[in-house]
Amino acid sequence: RISHPSPANPRANRGWADLADAELEALGIRGL
Repeated sequence: RISHPSPANPRANRGWADLADAELEALGIRGL
């Protein structure tokens, strides 16, 4: 599951790109 940046998700609002990259890599998806 990938975090979505939104007012309801303060964790994803800071550094969302880095967080999404880490989550995608954890799922085995790299190089996007």
